[in-house]
Amino acid sequence: HILGPSLFAARVCSVICGAIGIVLLYQSGRTLFDRATGLFAAAIALTTWGYALYARYAMTDMALTMWVTAAMYCFIQLQALPETVSKRYWVLAFYVIIGLGFSTKGPPALFPLLIIAVYLLWTRQSHLARQLFLSWGWFIFILIATPWYVIMWVLHQDILMEITHMEVVARSTGQLSDAEPVWYYVPLMFGYFFPWSILFPATIITYRWWRLDSAPNAGRLAVCWFGILFLLFSLIRGKNPQYILPALMPLAIIVGHTFAHGLSRQIKAPLGMWLSAYTLAAFLALCALFAAFFISLLMQQLNSPLMYGHVIILAAGTIAFVWSLRRRNYRAVFAALAVPQLLIWLFFLGQSLPQFDYDPGAYFAHAIRRHSAAADRVGSMRIESKALLFFLQRPVTRIGNVEQARDFLQPPGRAFVVMREVDWPRLTEITQQPLYILETGKRFRELDANDLISPWRYGYDLTEQLVLVSNVSRGS
Repeated sequence: HILGPSLFAARVCSVICGAIGIVLLYQSGRTLFDRATGLFAAAIALTTWGYALYARYAMTDMALTMWVTAAMYCFIQLQALPETVSKRYWVLAFYVIIGLGFSTKGPPALFPLLIIAVYLLWTRQSHLARQLFLSWGWFIFILIATPWYVIMWVLHQDILMEITHMEVVARSTGQLSDAEPVWYYVPLMFGYFFPWSILFPATIITYRWWRLDSAPNAGRLAVCWFGILFLLFSLIRGKNPQYILPALMPLAIIVGHTFAHGLSRQIKAPLGMWLSAYTLAAFLALCALFAAFFISLLMQQLNSPLMYGHVIILAAGTIAFVWSLRRRNYRAVFAALAVPQLLIWLFFLGQSLPQFDYDPGAYFAHAIRRHSAAADRVGSMRIESKALLFFLQRPVTRIGNVEQARDFLQPPGRAFVVMREVDWPRLTEITQQPLYILETGKRFRELDANDLISPWRYGYDLTEQLVLVSNVSRGS
């Protein structure tokens, strides 16, 4: 209501939650180990593909990631306090946070409780378990988490039960969509944690996490934090890519600590590190070549030479990465990976992504608002209607074929339909009344494998024309 229906209004909560999550990750790494670990972990999370993507999506998963990280940070602070100091405030803060997390996303916000329980059993800290789990904080959690559910039970009991079953039971058991295999998140973790994912096995070999002499309990907590989340999300049959986001945070601490300590000196690297690093260098070089080809393909539709900035950044980063490896300077290796990654994201979000308008809902919503009144009917044919719904703040009817579009455009009343231009000739053939194209707009269509791997289709048009059709003429 304050900002109005805009992309900024839709995404600002995820942006804020993502930024807070980075700060919490830095503080968690710093308290668990030291300042260097916190800085490396925050930089790694900030430059991973998964975190950068979902920090600007209008979804609740980044908020859940922030709440889970905040809950773990409260426990880390609680554990760090001496026995003589009262821990009541951190315990209460922990339950406030999981209450807010439950209000945001439901049962997944309770996962920190299981992580901490497993960790305390492993480290045999029964006194800490009593302080945390036998606490008045449970009443605070109930006070925060239950009011919305009580109100919805009173107002919409049947709908609440239906949605709860669909989102919790059906989604967990794979009834809501096709059930995915247990290993579903393994390749996703590789992609979302790129480029650090290629070096992850080597960093584990280099530094034995569960036997850290300087901070054994800290290493065990990081392993539990990542392992429990990854296991839980893998066992849930109904899976979505964004569910795994909370597990990126402890993984960033693990890799960050290894870079800060295990690979920070001019020492001879283990063979696994060298193999992983040069594999990554070759992969980055291939990415630069693929980006050059793909951008050249797009130049038929985009008049923006700045798009080649991605190739320049990738190539320069690869050269700096190989140079740092040969010098055995692993801080420089880290910088050669993190800085180009951050530059690519800034360049991608600022220069490239605005030109790829897969869903020009804002443009057509503005056009419909200009030509129509609030009582007029609006539909979309074979086009996703979410953006139109959001920007118009009005009902949008989903239309499946030209016959349905013809019926929708029949009087009485004025009607407007957003559709693909290729369907327009067929619509005019089967309708008896005059119809008018009020606006046209171009969008990038969703790419398929042939667009990417068929060289003989070089220069193929990757766009399609959309039209706004109405049963009234312009200005009527």
